[in-house]
Amino acid sequence: MAIKFLHLADVHLDTPFKNREKGVRKVLREGVRQAFRKAIDLALDRQVDAVLVAGDLFDNDTLSFATEKFLLEQINRLRERGVPFFYAPGNHDPWGGSFRLGNIPWPDNVTVFNSRKPYIVEIKDATGQVKGIICGAGHKDSKEGDNLASNFPPIKGGAPGIGLLHALVTGSQDESNHDSYAPCTLDDLRIDGYCYWALGHVHTKSELLDDPYVVYPGNIVGRHYRESGERGAYLVEIDDNKNVRAQFCPLAPYVWLNVNVINLDEVSTYDDLKEEIVKQAFEAIREANSRGKINLRVSLSGPCFFYKELIQEEESREQLVNDIKSALDIEFLELDYASLSHMVNIDEYRQGPHVLATALDIIQTLKEDEALLLELAPEKLAGMKKSGSEQEKISYLRSLLTDLDVEAAVRMVEEEKK
Repeated sequence: MAIKFLHLADVHLDTPFKNREKGVRKVLREGVRQAFRKAIDLALDRQVDAVLVAGDLFDNDTLSFATEKFLLEQINRLRERGVPFFYAPGNHDPWGGSFRLGNIPWPDNVTVFNSRKPYIVEIKDATGQVKGIICGAGHKDSKEGDNLASNFPPIKGGAPGIGLLHALVTGSQDESNHDSYAPCTLDDLRIDGYCYWALGHVHTKSELLDDPYVVYPGNIVGRHYRESGERGAYLVEIDDNKNVRAQFCPLAPYVWLNVNVINLDEVSTYDDLKEEIVKQAFEAIREANSRGKINLRVSLSGPCFFYKELIQEEESREQLVNDIKSALDIEFLELDYASLSHMVNIDEYRQGPHVLATALDIIQTLKEDEALLLELAPEKLAGMKKSGSEQEKISYLRSLLTDLDVEAAVRMVEEEKK
C-alpha cells in the first residue's frame, strides 16, 4: 500500500538571529513561522499520511509562549484531519532533563521519539492496515555524541520502513559547518527494510543515497547569507513496490542571495558606483529566479575610488544601501566592504630609486623565503598556538603578509602627497 509524507527538519522556530537589529530580527523570525505554516498547508493540500520532523523544530533557549501556541495551533490543524506528526528531537530541542520539549502539551496525534534507543511506530489507514513503519530516536541533551543510527533495528513485514533521526552523516555536504552530533556513516543506514531515511541537522538540502533514499531537506528558511538559495521540505511518496519519489518543495518566504561586485576600478562618480552595483545585483537576482523575497548581500571587491568613503564614513554607506534598495525594490540589503582596496597600482612602485620599492621588495622576499620569515618572527606571536608545527607557523606568518604590500604602498604614497 502506497504512503505519502512530508519530511521537514531544522525549522528552528524562534531562532535568535543574533547580531541583527530588533526590527530585522522580528521580520526574520516571522519568516520562519510563515514557512512552517506553509508546510502544514502543503501537507493538508496534498493529503499526506504523516508529517515527519527530523529535529530542531524550535530553539530550546529562545522559544516564546507565543510561538509555542502557534506551533500547537499548526499541529492541531493536522490533528483535525487525522494526520499524525512524528518528531525526533535534535540538539537544539532535546527531550531530556528540564528542556522545554517535555513541558509542551502535545496533541494526541504527535509522537515524540523521546528515547536514545530507536523504537517503531506503525502508520495505519482508516481500516487498520499498516501503510508504513516509522523508526526514530531523539537527542536526550544538546551534545549527543553517540552513533544513534547504529542501534536502529531491521524493519520486518511488507510495509516500507522509514528512519527518522537528527544526525551528522560523516562525509556529507556541508559537514564542516555543523557539529558532529549523533555521527554516523552511510553504511550505518543500509539496514534491511528501510526505504527512506528522513534526516536532519545539515542545513543544506542533499540526497546522499538512493537505495535506501537518504535525505537532508535542509532548514526551511535560511538564517543568514551563508544559507542562501531556496529552502523547504521534501514531499515523499513510496509506492506498493517500495519505489521512492522525493520532491523538494520550497517553503521560505524569502531567500538569501550573495552577489560579488567587481570591476569598480573605472567607477569615478557616486552615480556610476550605484549603477554598477545595481546592474550586477539585478543580473544575479534575475538568474536566481526566486519565488520568494530576496535578502541580498553584496560584497564589493577590488580597487575602488571610493574606498575611503565606504570604509570610514557610515553616512555614505547608509546612503548607498538605501539607494540600492530603492533601485532594486528590495527590503533587506547588506553591503560587505572587507575586500575593497585602494586605487594604488603597486607594480608602478616596484622599480626605481624609491623607498617604497625597497619596502615592497622586502615584503616579497619574506613571502618567498621561509627561513628568513621564521628568523624575523617574534618569539611570542599573538594569535598563534604555542603547540603549532613549524609549517603552521609559516602559514600563519604568511597570512599576516596578505595585502601588506598594498597597505604599505597606500600609506607611503598618501604621506608623500601631503
